[in-house]
Amino acid sequence: MSKAKATYSQKFRKEWLKVPAFTKWLCEVPTDPSKAHCKFCKCDILAKYSLLTSHCETKKHKLSNPYQSTSLENFVVKKKDKTHSLEANLAMFICSHSSFNSCDHLVDMCKNSITDSETVNKVKMHRTKCANIVKNVIAPYFNEDLISDLGQGKFSLLLDESNDITVNKLLGIIVIYYSEKHEKVVHTYLDMVILEKCDADAIVNAVRSALAEKKMDIKNLLAIGTDNASVMVGINNGVFKKLKEEVPGLLLFRCVCHSIQLAVSHACAAFLPRNLEFLVSETYK
Repeated sequence: MSKAKATYSQKFRKEWLKVPAFTKWLCEVPTDPSKAHCKFCKCDILAKYSLLTSHCETKKHKLSNPYQSTSLENFVVKKKDKTHSLEANLAMFICSHSSFNSCDHLVDMCKNSITDSETVNKVKMHRTKCANIVKNVIAPYFNEDLISDLGQGKFSLLLDESNDITVNKLLGIIVIYYSEKHEKVVHTYLDMVILEKCDADAIVNAVRSALAEKKMDIKNLLAIGTDNASVMVGINNGVFKKLKEEVPGLLLFRCVCHSIQLAVSHACAAFLPRNLEFLVSETYK
């Protein structure tokens, strides 16, 4: 009697997190190593490379992708055009100093006030086009410029969690590095990652994904700066503890403001009545 052939159960491989096609949406399922999780579709998939590749091509996944680009064939032209250059400059100004909703009024005001300029009169841009120019033209340009400037040099990160106006949990990442191009230390925005959970594993995976997308080696990470939340600085399962396992020389810089507040709160609790501490904190809140 022949023996039954043993079935092989594929387990999740951490190497998949570095695959460019998977970095933005793939994460582990801590409770089940035989499955992977899609951040976009919010569903679990069997941990098989072929199934993950097929999942990328599904209609549901493509529609759920928040990074899906919109075609701007009418904007991108091969020859240099002053009108398109002006639209790009206006979009950058609005992105830096205002909201996209103001674009409609700003462009109309410019066209009504500057009637003797052919370039201004040709501008056709409202908030939808402005947002797409920022997202699909300006952002990729500055992203590539940042990746080029970073190279394979050493860097540090500032990490902080937040929520947008919906229910999405976000992780904001700022990078600090020495720029040989500008010959100075640069502090700049790196990425804003959507979190499925706010635990340490999800945050660490988000950091890894952001670094992989920017072609940055986590081994070049020198330090992280965070608030004093336990999920960040916990000595057993904090983000710093987990990253330090991968980068042994990693340094932690706690937020000075949070640290002072904790020190003052502790001192007040030890020597002053609780109601007095409450009065002071509410007065200067």
